[in-house]
Amino acid sequence: MIEWKKVKKLMDCFPGSIINHNGEFIAMVKENEYFILESCKDEREIKCKVLAWFSRGAHKTQHYKSKKKNNEYHQFMLDGINKYLGTNFDFEDMDIIYTKLGNDVNRPLCEKFVDSGYDMNILRLIRTKIYFIFINAGGTVMKVELKMNDKSVQAEISEGQLKELGLVEQLKKLGLLEERSRTGYERVKKDEMYYVINTKDDSMINVKEFKDETDEQYYNIGNYYNDKIIVENNARADRLLRCLRQWQAANDKAISISDWKNDNIFKYHIEYDCFNDFPFVVYTTRFRSPNTIYFTSGEKAEEAIEAFRDELIWYFTEYVQRLDEVQNG
Repeated sequence: MIEWKKVKKLMDCFPGSIINHNGEFIAMVKENEYFILESCKDEREIKCKVLAWFSRGAHKTQHYKSKKKNNEYHQFMLDGINKYLGTNFDFEDMDIIYTKLGNDVNRPLCEKFVDSGYDMNILRLIRTKIYFIFINAGGTVMKVELKMNDKSVQAEISEGQLKELGLVEQLKKLGLLEERSRTGYERVKKDEMYYVINTKDDSMINVKEFKDETDEQYYNIGNYYNDKIIVENNARADRLLRCLRQWQAANDKAISISDWKNDNIFKYHIEYDCFNDFPFVVYTTRFRSPNTIYFTSGEKAEEAIEAFRDELIWYFTEYVQRLDEVQNG
């Protein structure tokens, strides 16, 4: 038999509530919000029934045509629940509680929830659906986003780990994973070696991957390679572009930003005819491309070709920017 003071505490939390001759606790008489109090063996069971039978009324039930009156009704029930249990639930919490515990569908879980001090994570973990969003499905490492209850965490997972989980074929069928050849720019595993370009002399430096801030900096500035051929090629190509910029600055006039907005001023640069195998000069007025050195006249561009002919021929005919250019060629 429940102590009277515990029953009185419950009634005080729901003003106007009554207990009828059938031993039913009725929180709101007109709306018939009730549960059977007489069968409760202890206060823990009362708490379970408050959650199981009043959570719907605290957020969902529509007794009235007026939205305002329904909102007031929901608030009354929510306030009573919070006052009795000593909690601070909101309407979103009530939705979860009703979904998992409403109508006493899972008493063991409800008891566990009460015993935990109303830890919502107990219900959220069960309610959670996990979604994997594949952000970058190329290369040897895949970035994934794990979403749980509107919160997300990003992580990296290797293709080897995907194979262990038996996910590779399923992801391919969904179009989330495709076969990709190595490019030479992928991050290596921890304790493996990668290459960077020494900016002092364009030499190649071997670096061990520790997954630390230094590795991250090298990768973020684009000075990170996992293949010797690619790092050597890029060092040579970058040197050519630097030398061309230097030569233009020493032997030609400047081309200003305002010049680029003037269609009457021609700007010249070097291109290569891959069919007939020779470099030549073209001009533009307004279209500017990255990694292209511009000259104020065709004559200056021709002089630059002569000054760097061998390296330009190499750049246009042999320079391999990524490994799969060779593999797919």
